[in-house]
Amino acid sequence: MKILIEQSGYHLGNIGDLAMLQVAVQRLKSFWPNASVQIFTTDSEKLIKYFPNTQPLPPYGRQIWHYPLLHRVHKLPSRLVIQQWVNMELRFRRYLPSLVRSLIKFKLRKQPEQMRNFEAFMEAVYGADLVVASGGGYITDVFKQNAILAIDTLGLATRLGKPTVMLGHGLGPLQDKELRAKAKTVLPLVNLITLREKRAGVPLLNSIGVSQDCVMATGDDAIELAYQARKIGLGNGIGINLRIAEYSGVNLSLLETIRLTLHKAAKKWNAPLIPAPIDHSNYEGYVEI
Repeated sequence: MKILIEQSGYHLGNIGDLAMLQVAVQRLKSFWPNASVQIFTTDSEKLIKYFPNTQPLPPYGRQIWHYPLLHRVHKLPSRLVIQQWVNMELRFRRYLPSLVRSLIKFKLRKQPEQMRNFEAFMEAVYGADLVVASGGGYITDVFKQNAILAIDTLGLATRLGKPTVMLGHGLGPLQDKELRAKAKTVLPLVNLITLREKRAGVPLLNSIGVSQDCVMATGDDAIELAYQARKIGLGNGIGINLRIAEYSGVNLSLLETIRLTLHKAAKKWNAPLIPAPIDHSNYEGYVEI
């Protein structure tokens, strides 16, 4: 049994993403204890540290899969011609993946490192018995490029006849035309999609033609680890995680309102304020408090 896992944070610096990935691996291993599990990551050492019985798969080969097949066409002055060719390349990848694979290998014949990366990705998908997208909120407009890569990986797997599942997802918004079109093409073919919530996720999936027979609301997978680590007696602290980013809707003026409210509540209930950082990565324009 070979399982390939797409996941939200390739750098493995987001504790929430790690928790969801950990639950996914544990559950899959409970079904198939002897399964070989490959996970997309850019930090092989950290993956082996956290998940010693898995194999890292760098995402670079997948990027090569999306490179233009004929670069010269993309340099033509006519945008219409370029777009028509791009659409044709998408159809080639969708309906003739093995032919495209052979063409890319021919183009990479004098680039051994890129050839190794590309073949590692292709062998992982072609050899998989199950392709999984573990929990996260990465199928959304804000993370468009990552979302497209994840959806395209699921799409390639479905075209090859591989079972596919998405576990514990917070989907959307999907207002971007290109991303929504990708989702509408691929997600109805996914065998099982489990959601963090019903209010937004279910209507979104309905709108792109996903059968409700393939959808379940299971909640956030990370909660399972918190439940397992629970203490007998509850504390009285107030846990705080506040993300300031372009996409979070939190700005400095709102931060001041939240600060005053928290301090007022802490004083009233004599409760300590406990920081709960989630992401330990360094991103420009992104702060956790």
